[in-house]
Amino acid sequence: MKERPIIFKPEMIKAILEGRKTQTRRVIKPQPALSVSYLGHVSLVREFSFCREGNMEIIKYQDLIKKCPYGKIGDRIHNLIAGITLEITDIKVERVQEISIVDIEREGFIYSGNLKPKDNLTEFTRFWDSTHKEPYRWEDNPYVWVIKFRNIKEEAKK
Repeated sequence: MKERPIIFKPEMIKAILEGRKTQTRRVIKPQPALSVSYLGHVSLVREFSFCREGNMEIIKYQDLIKKCPYGKIGDRIHNLIAGITLEITDIKVERVQEISIVDIEREGFIYSGNLKPKDNLTEFTRFWDSTHKEPYRWEDNPYVWVIKFRNIKEEAKK
């Protein structure tokens, strides 16, 4: 098991500490040169990874996941400034615009009152664009690591 640092905005640290944020999206750099439908299909077929065979580009999904710079399932990521340690529970790859309403809530965007799920998406989109510049903006629809985690220190307090 390895431990790596990770940076979060203050509002996201608060969401983690409150138990509202249990996953994060991080841009894959460099972006894979693949079609959307191809990578979307690959996420269902977990035995593929990036390699070249002649003129064909092939993806071995598990090998791609092993190259995630934040670690693998069971590894820990930490933010020393906030004093949080998170254990990675799942990693997948998708386009940022493939985010579901449930995943927006897992990202810490849970609103009460008269807001509708569409409002959560609007807020997530605004936040994304405030932290990402071209070519990684919402409208650019970059490939991202989707990293699910659990807060180790919070669970130890229970």
